[in-house]
Amino acid sequence: WNRACAGNRGTELLVGDAALTGMLLGHGCIMNGGLGHFHDLPEQDQQSSINGFRFFSFDNIADLILRVPKLSDVELEDAQNAFLKFDSAIIERVKRYIEANPHQFRSP
Repeated sequence: WNRACAGNRGTELLVGDAALTGMLLGHGCIMNGGLGHFHDLPEQDQQSSINGFRFFSFDNIADLILRVPKLSDVELEDAQNAFLKFDSAIIERVKRYIEANPHQFRSP
């Protein structure tokens, strides 16, 4: 997790490391500014983040993020609440994925 936030520091990222880095970029943006803030990221960062959410099988969250520009204020509030609920479980789910698929991540 820390390595994904700190960058690769000259080492080549494995597929899991790249997905985690992308997902955490979008996650951090949303947690700091709300779901609407995600679309302020450059398009390449948005795509990397969406790919990261999908890599970890968070397809429902990726779909939710992509729908945000079309949501009403009430729907946006509901979406934000859904994201916050997801946030409370993200660490444990990602940890289990990494433990089950260590070959997709560089050793610390």
